Amino acid sequence: MPNSQTDNAMTETRQLLCNACLDLLSGQQTVFLATTSSEGVPEASYAPYLFRRGDFYLFVSLLARHTRNLTDTGRASLLFVEEASQAHQPFARRRLSFQCRAEPVAKDSEAYAVTLSRFHRRFGGIIKTLAGLDDFRLFRLHPHRCRYVQGFGRAYDFDRQQLQVLEHLQGI
Repeated sequence: MPNSQTDNAMTETRQLLCNACLDLLSGQQTVFLATTSSEGVPEASYAPYLFRRGDFYLFVSLLARHTRNLTDTGRASLLFVEEASQAHQPFARRRLSFQCRAEPVAKDSEAYAVTLSRFHRRFGGIIKTLAGLDDFRLFRLHPHRCRYVQGFGRAYDFDRQQLQVLEHLQGI
């Protein structure tokens, strides 16, 4: 039967892991994106992102294969990787990956306006230019699984419920 010391230690460990995840997220403006076509053909890419209320948002062009894949399959994997120059060992870079369900955000919705405004604050005037183009779409990526790798033999899996701690710590 677990005792309060064990529970406290587990809570502290979870908190430290969540802080490490947030540290990795906050240090990056873009994310590596893995998608597949409806025929199963893989596509690797990247995109600028926002993290808001536990979801990731991408503002991407329909001209890109990854956008067609998001539209067709509704699935993606996101990968955040520690900068190579900051890693002590290139074989053991810290990384954080998310398995996500992807869905378009309607242009006439409040969520679209709020999120695009946040994109503008983060990335500047280019967002107004891109928003004026017919081919750009906003996607919400809802993570359901996450894996954080701190190094050799130190990998941690989180489910959606555990990911809510990230939302709480980030205060959004």
